Amino acid sequence: IRLDEVDRAIIQGFLREWVAPDASKLNLDQRTVSLDVSLDREGRVLNFSLPRHSGSDDLDLSVLEAADRL
Repeated sequence: IRLDEVDRAIIQGFLREWVAPDASKLNLDQRTVSLDVSLDREGRVLNFSLPRHSGSDDLDLSVLEAADRL
């Protein structure tokens, strides 16, 4: 399996699920968050975490909720 295809599928699936908070209500330094996702061989999400929080509870929660629905 080509990992770039897997990465693309994860990103597309995440973006379908993600309901982003209003960016105009976030400080510029609170607009970046990192999400780590672990999958099994069949592509099921095993776990996920935020190694880098944004500083915005709304943004962090929206990312975690979308990851939970993946």
